[in-house]
Order: sequence, then C-alpha cells, then structure tokens
Amino acid sequence: MNDLEELEEFIGCYFHQDWTMKAETDEDAVKLYLSQFHESLVDQCLAEIDAVVQMAMEGSDNIDALLDGLGCYYAYQNFGYTGLEWLKRLKSLIQMHRDQIKFVPVNGPNAGELEPDGR
Repeated sequence: MNDLEELEEFIGCYFHQDWTMKAETDEDAVKLYLSQFHESLVDQCLAEIDAVVQMAMEGSDNIDALLDGLGCYYAYQNFGYTGLEWLKRLKSLIQMHRDQIKFVPVNGPNAGELEPDGR
C-alpha cells in the first residue's frame, strides 16, 4: 500500500495487536503518534486519510478490509464506529491535538532528552 505509506505507518505502529501496551484509548495513541512524527509526515497522513474517506464515500473502497490490510487491530466496532467513522475520528483527534503535542526528535541536538512519549 505504497500510496498510503504514512497512514500505514500510523495505523500499523499505533493500532497493532499490542497497541494497548502503550495507550489506553485511541486518543492516547494519537497523542503518542504526534509526539513521535514530524509535522510534514502528519500532514501526509491526514492527506491519505482524506483520500481514503473520499474513496469510501464514492463507494469504491472497503474501509474495513483496508484497515485490516494496514495492520489495524483496534476494534472500532466495539465503540460503535464504522471504519469510515473511525478514520474521520482519527483525523479529528490529530487536528485537535497536533498543536498541543510537542514532537520529540529521535536524532539531533535534543534527541534523547525525553522519551518519545514525553516522559
């Protein structure tokens, strides 16, 4: 899924089978993601979410199968969301928290001062 590289990175890394070891909620996972990814990559992820949402609204994509293919183990159905609704929620959470969460670089002069989750 090379055309969804950043979305795959986000979903696959933050909503994999052990995602609850790092976050209690999907919102916590979004905050962790924002602390670990540069703004340009977050922008790309948002653009990819928009593209998937547009495809789904045109009826040309199965969101559940796509999320499964991206490595998603988050059971959004258990919280009353469809795959499309959950993607829209993720976008909203990213937009809501992106100005509040400080990106912590893993390389450079400030690297290593904080753990990626801000601790």
